[in-house]
Amino acid sequence: MIVLLWLSSLYANSPTGEQAELEPAAEQNVQKMVQIHLYLQNGLMLVGTANANQLLTWNLGDPLLFTPLGGETYEVSGDRIAKIETINTVPPPTESAPPKMPTTTRLTPSPEGFDYVDPGASRYLYSSSSTSLPTGFGYFSQKLIFTTMAFSPIRNLSLHAGTYSLYPALLSTVGGKYSIPLNDNIHLAIGASAITVGPEELDLNALGTGSITLKNNDSNVTLSAGLITGDSALFSQAEQGVLVTISGYHRFTTRVAIITENWMFFETLDDVTKNSLAAHALAVRVIGRKGITKQGRRVLISAGGYPQVTLDLGLLYFRALYSTAFYGYDGTEYLSSFDQMDNIGPIPWLDFTWYFDDGRLRQ
Repeated sequence: MIVLLWLSSLYANSPTGEQAELEPAAEQNVQKMVQIHLYLQNGLMLVGTANANQLLTWNLGDPLLFTPLGGETYEVSGDRIAKIETINTVPPPTESAPPKMPTTTRLTPSPEGFDYVDPGASRYLYSSSSTSLPTGFGYFSQKLIFTTMAFSPIRNLSLHAGTYSLYPALLSTVGGKYSIPLNDNIHLAIGASAITVGPEELDLNALGTGSITLKNNDSNVTLSAGLITGDSALFSQAEQGVLVTISGYHRFTTRVAIITENWMFFETLDDVTKNSLAAHALAVRVIGRKGITKQGRRVLISAGGYPQVTLDLGLLYFRALYSTAFYGYDGTEYLSSFDQMDNIGPIPWLDFTWYFDDGRLRQ
């Protein structure tokens, strides 16, 4: 009797055949992750992990549960996947928190399918398009003897400042722009700037503008118009003028783009155009690589893989048209039908720009 009780207790404590089959299966349910390159139809390549069992049965056109490095798991629809390449298996996660690594899912990729976006896509040579800088992104730019910087503290708002690089500062400006995206190919913006002129007695001028940009950050055209008011060396007699700019940008390759920027300033007096000044520029932009070399490793400065520098090389040409006048015996001023035109240029243009972010893009 004691032997029978002992045998029954052993049988109760030992796994049944069904349990013996379930326990290994439960162990097999522990997901084995494989590190992969996920290529999307829009040309973007992501690095992350996917379940090995799902990869064994995956076919082109099927959705995939994908976890980008440092990100959360989400399902990628099959029509977005171009191909998958495995790298190696990833060991089970430890208790330590995974390191935060840059991903390419936080920012919009290049619209025309280039390897990476142009960090200066929201600006031309000096003026900017109606699109905004990414939030937390900015740049320093050295343009011959003029230094500028810009930064986006919140979404759709860009702040900028610039000054004459040498002392004394003959010209300085500070202002902001608010972008209004209507869709992927139409952007509006309103902006305001304060401009100081003069090395000793600073004359203040105000500029208000509105602009529209058509198409995307790889190929676009921008029309901007505004009113500038003040009482300084910017004007000969009037106290206000109209400023119109027409700018264009087209990207030929991942690292080369062409830029044109055209400024037209009209000074008015008693509703009659007195003087005008035009500036025309044509330049080639050389876009840096995706990162910089640091201790033998490639380092991306943002979650979108923005390069850190761009270089603009081109020519600048000025044209000034002056309306002459004469005075009658009674002191009345009469506009002459003859105008005087002065041309300056071409002048070499050189612009070196360094881009940075405040860390929010890498979160």
